[in-house]
Amino acid sequence: MLAVGGWLLVVGLCDLLRAARDTTTWSRRILIAALGVVLLSALCILLELSVSDWVGLGGAMILGLVVWVLASSVALERGPRASRAALTLAFGGLALGLVGTVLGGGVAGASMPGMPSGMGGSLIAHLRFDELVLLAGVAAVQLSTANILVRLLLDAIGIPATTNEKKLKGGRLLGPMERLFIVGLGLAGQLTAAAVVVAAKGLLRFPELQRGVAAEGGVTEVGLNGPSDVTEYFLIGSFASWLFALGGLALLAL
Repeated sequence: MLAVGGWLLVVGLCDLLRAARDTTTWSRRILIAALGVVLLSALCILLELSVSDWVGLGGAMILGLVVWVLASSVALERGPRASRAALTLAFGGLALGLVGTVLGGGVAGASMPGMPSGMGGSLIAHLRFDELVLLAGVAAVQLSTANILVRLLLDAIGIPATTNEKKLKGGRLLGPMERLFIVGLGLAGQLTAAAVVVAAKGLLRFPELQRGVAAEGGVTEVGLNGPSDVTEYFLIGSFASWLFALGGLALLAL
């Protein structure tokens, strides 16, 4: 738990330091990646990995983070013109880091510290330290990393996210809010209440979707010519966002 939560927390923090549509300089990107390396090195020390595990699994965790930060930055900057290589490296880096983290957590020999005595009466007092780190990591990923993943997914299938963001304003802010809300409802045992959020979002967005379809010439005298970019942007982006929230919730339930 500590390995997975710590890695997700570092990835989430690094992604929060860069814009969702990355326009930062290469020096800033490298600085953010270097900060992630330092934090993950501290995590490997906390996990008490052996020398061989440090080189293998710890290296996979660190390399995965660096590849994710740099490759996803390039893909986001280029938008739909991003090369398949950049997208593949971005998703591959994330997968490599996750695999190394899961395996690293399996061989870790660290003893989990308890919560500080001053938190005895708090709501998180019943959580172990590793569970608290996992909760923080899942929350951090929902704030920014999931946004980046959704944008990369939309770019990969050829839906211009930048153009459609102007038609459906607030999506970059609504995404993290609804994901955190879904995770919170799930932790409270009220996951079915998330259906209200999903339904409300669809109803509130419907007028904007209709205007977006009409603006693209998707409405004729006969009817719709087919789904427009703005409709596909909303549907695919929303479902991907909800899946990331449910994935984080499933991780917390393990």
